[in-house]
Amino acid sequence: MKKLGLMALSLAVVVLGFWAGLMLFFPGEVASELVENRLNRFGPIQARLTPARMGLTSLYVEKLEVVRIGGAKRQVLFTLHDVRVPYGISLFQGLPLKADLGENGEVSVFFPWGAQGEASVNGEVVLEEIPVPDMLKPLVAKGRLELEGALMMDGMDKLRQSLPTGFFRLRGENLEVRGAQVSGLALPLTTLQKLDADIESKGNISIKRFDFSGDLQGQVTGDIAPNMASANHSRLNLRMELSPRKSWIDKLGGLKPIVEAYLSQGKMAVRLGGTLANPQPNMERK
Repeated sequence: MKKLGLMALSLAVVVLGFWAGLMLFFPGEVASELVENRLNRFGPIQARLTPARMGLTSLYVEKLEVVRIGGAKRQVLFTLHDVRVPYGISLFQGLPLKADLGENGEVSVFFPWGAQGEASVNGEVVLEEIPVPDMLKPLVAKGRLELEGALMMDGMDKLRQSLPTGFFRLRGENLEVRGAQVSGLALPLTTLQKLDADIESKGNISIKRFDFSGDLQGQVTGDIAPNMASANHSRLNLRMELSPRKSWIDKLGGLKPIVEAYLSQGKMAVRLGGTLANPQPNMERK
């Protein structure tokens, strides 16, 4: 019995030693490159990872940048920190990623191994600053935001330079948005108690439902035609129905008389054209 115990202890020491050596000499740059190759099979948006480290329960990457590459120019859209690839049976089906998002949030993503399949994403950001893609800055958002969605991945999407087909759902509470601009004029701090949106991707980005309440109450519908070479130049074709609070209107400055001229019983309708970088509102008279 004692001999069997010594053999078990010796085996455990060997296994732990092997595991410790593997963690110490793990080829982190190679592992990150393999993950990048999996993530970058679809579409023009690319991922860049720092070298991976091997932990007891997962592979660990300090930082993952989501970038858009156009020619020699690289634009960072947003950054994920403390990225983990958990060990488990799910690795046989695809690549699971978990990461920190913002100061107090997280996101989970799953990419299938095959040339085709469904990739999924879900996440939550709470209270602290919500990361905003660089193309939307100087916009700053805070609050609680939940995201879930799925994309049907197709290896041809990268060759077509098009967005994969899929959907996203957004749910928000107690949001604060500052830094928004319309035609070069800044909008005041805008608070939204609720936000509820369903968005589809079928070549264009189709906003099926985007309801909100707070300083602005109303809804948005329409389409965004993505410009895969320059996201800032994606074309807008949106219609908004708004009921702004009087206290918010009073903070509009030079925009106040323009907005008030189009209000009818406290409501207004706006057609929004132009681009993400330069939206052009066209007020509809009642």
